[in-house]
Amino acid sequence: MIIRIYWLIIQLLFPDFIELAKDQVTIVIEYRELFASHGIIIEQLSNNHIVVKEVAAHLKNVSRLEIVNDILALIREYHDAPIEDVSKTIHEKVHAQMACKAAVKAGDQLTVEQQQKLIDQLEECENNLACPHGRPIRWLLSTHEIEVKFKRKM
Repeated sequence: MIIRIYWLIIQLLFPDFIELAKDQVTIVIEYRELFASHGIIIEQLSNNHIVVKEVAAHLKNVSRLEIVNDILALIREYHDAPIEDVSKTIHEKVHAQMACKAAVKAGDQLTVEQQQKLIDQLEECENNLACPHGRPIRWLLSTHEIEVKFKRKM
């Protein structure tokens, strides 16, 4: 069972041609539907090459080679489990990785409206204290801690 999520898919003006080992190409093609369910449309070109022709809009600026390699690693890691478990586990892990790769990074410029939208979206999340990998995104600081950091109280 492949979990289906519908993405806004964009066709790449310049498709990504990716060279892989023959066994990796075989796995990618075998799991092509899994890639497609995550908004990554792939075709085989040769025994050692694939082409990524379309991606989910939120992945347009993310390295397709990196995403393909990440998903390949997850497939290899969980390939011995029942297919339903593999699909579910890979689905969860891929979404966590895709979220991180597509996330706003330090140095990214955001308008005040974009910043407010992110905060509003964060408030709607079930787990809004940590990223999907468990890293904290909020801290609770006491007045005392703030005063110490600003050297206002010793």
